[in-house]
Amino acid sequence: MGNRKANTSGRIDLRGYTYEGELRCNKPHGFGKEFDRTGGLNYEGFWQYGLKNGQGKEYRSRVYDLVYEGEFKNNHYEGKGIFYFNNGYVYHGHFEDREFQGPGVVYAPDGELNFVGTFSKNKKDGIGFQYYKGKVIKGEWEEGELIRQIDPDHGSRDYFESIDREKKIHFDEILFELGVEMPSLVPSRTSIPLTDQTVLKLDPSLEKAIRKDPRIQNPNPITIGDMKQLYYLDCSYGEWIKDLTGIEHAVNLSDLDLSGSLDDSIIELPDLSCLVNLNSLNLNSTNISSVDSLANLPNLADLYLQDTCVTDLKPLARIKTLESLSVERDWVDLEDLKFLVERNPSLTIYGYNDDEDDDDYDDDCDLYEDED
Repeated sequence: MGNRKANTSGRIDLRGYTYEGELRCNKPHGFGKEFDRTGGLNYEGFWQYGLKNGQGKEYRSRVYDLVYEGEFKNNHYEGKGIFYFNNGYVYHGHFEDREFQGPGVVYAPDGELNFVGTFSKNKKDGIGFQYYKGKVIKGEWEEGELIRQIDPDHGSRDYFESIDREKKIHFDEILFELGVEMPSLVPSRTSIPLTDQTVLKLDPSLEKAIRKDPRIQNPNPITIGDMKQLYYLDCSYGEWIKDLTGIEHAVNLSDLDLSGSLDDSIIELPDLSCLVNLNSLNLNSTNISSVDSLANLPNLADLYLQDTCVTDLKPLARIKTLESLSVERDWVDLEDLKFLVERNPSLTIYGYNDDEDDDDYDDDCDLYEDED
């Protein structure tokens, strides 16, 4: 048997770029990452002897925004993949030498279907279906231009009337007609890739609070990119928020105040583990009864739980960064508080008792301190 050289791991410079990952013969080989001069991530994925080959992801390094994910061959997009445009559109299909080539599907920024057809050198070319505001045009394209509309009497009618009802052509049949033999080419609506330009449908009360931020005081729909601009969000004692969907995109948020603003139907927060910068969270005067999901917050330091329905605090022991906890003494178990302090000696706990005046606490418990 011949000697096979094993991969090593390391960091090398590549003509102005830096590579970190597996190496063979001092060349990128295996899984690794490429960074620009500023440290921004350009690429992560597989390599073969210095060239990108196999599955990988390419980024706009300055903003860490995904550009492409899929198959690479000798540094080029080759095979099946997904390309993300700056304007929020997404192409999901075949590539050849970094260009759209063959069957593909285009989605609009709101996730709606935009085009199904074939491409050549980045342009629509061949039979395809163009969708717009619920309507569809079936036609033939050449170098990106519509040269012939097929069945013009039906092309301008509503999609469901002209295509689904009269021709009985469903989405999978459209792909079959185009010669696309890989249904997996088209992701489900729930898996449509998201970009900074993706428009979010937010709870009206949550959106109203978000628009108080001076960076988002414009009439345009709120996007994922807008959410990334939030550093402090004050929803306190505003209109009732019934759904927090979308807040997970505020990845730079450091201070979130939801006190007195959540509808009584919200008894537990959704998974907010994406909010890696969240330092302070205020849930005072809410109907929150469980803190299980809060244990996934990696950098939470200050937590306010006064006038809530929380009785079990033990899950908070998993938050190693927690520095201060404000609770209502009547509603929590003293043993839970002692348990938290044993697990995290640097934790300071504040609280009050409705049955006592001011801040006169039990002499047997030194876990409470006057916030004033």
